[in-house]
Amino acid sequence: RKAILQLMVDIRKLRIAYLSTGNIPSFHTHNIQTMKMSEGLFDVASEFCLLTSSTHLKNEEQSKFIHNWYGTKAFPITFIPSEEETSQGMFSCFSANGFIENSIPFLKEWKPDIIMTRDILGAYHYLKEKFNVVIESHIRHTHEYFQYLNFFQKYDQLLSVVTLCQHLRLAYTHEGISPNLLQVLPHGVDDNFEGFHSKSSLGIPNNRFIVTYTGHLYERKGIDLILRTAQLLPEVSFYILGGANSDQLFWKYCNQYLNNNNVHFLGMIEPKKIPSYLNASDVLLLPNKTNDAEAGISCPLKLFEYMQAKKPIICSETKYLK
Repeated sequence: RKAILQLMVDIRKLRIAYLSTGNIPSFHTHNIQTMKMSEGLFDVASEFCLLTSSTHLKNEEQSKFIHNWYGTKAFPITFIPSEEETSQGMFSCFSANGFIENSIPFLKEWKPDIIMTRDILGAYHYLKEKFNVVIESHIRHTHEYFQYLNFFQKYDQLLSVVTLCQHLRLAYTHEGISPNLLQVLPHGVDDNFEGFHSKSSLGIPNNRFIVTYTGHLYERKGIDLILRTAQLLPEVSFYILGGANSDQLFWKYCNQYLNNNNVHFLGMIEPKKIPSYLNASDVLLLPNKTNDAEAGISCPLKLFEYMQAKKPIICSETKYLK
């Protein structure tokens, strides 16, 4: 472990594989982080490969679609067969049966210096096969999850557990994870984005004050607060980007009940287009509920995207954001 950790100081010498168990592309934020991090690792590592599950598309078509959807460089993606590949298709967000087992022969041939993954079951199988593993863990998990992590600590091949903030690191140490294994790496975004779309091309009027929220539409995200605020400010246009279809329908119904004509639900937007919507806005919203269990330890990727846009941000006063 010590030798590999010393080698990690110069990442340019490493062959790195990132394992995402069958859910790229999807509408989930963690896959944006996975793709952007993969792009960064591709730029600096000796060799890099992202492994995910295959779908009904041919590998070349699927790879091109994924890079276009996320707006990333064309780094190598290897598609591992899984039992669901014929029935699920794109944006299925599943943990594919058979993916982990089918990935091992490829990894033995490719011989990565390090495997990175969020999948706890995958980490277990890769550690058993004597691969060096870095586990990403960005939320507070169940007791069963920490039982796995505690068990994994006996493997010298477990190099690190990476999380997003000091609050999570402290929570993990309370669950018995060695502080020596834990690393804190906050979210980040590209600082050189170019190619913004104009307001008119996005369907946004030039003569209105624009307030925008991006992300999931869970109740804990404060969507009700946005709708009630819109009711008080009819001269302001509110744009809500993201959310599963069922969540969009629910909040649209609530919005109709409030008789708001100034709230626009745009649904899921390609990640590469999000900066254009943020750039077209006057104010950006992050109204997470402060009484939510995750409020004090979450590190929302959208906060960094908002800051990159250099627009005023109105956010809840949670422990982490403060």
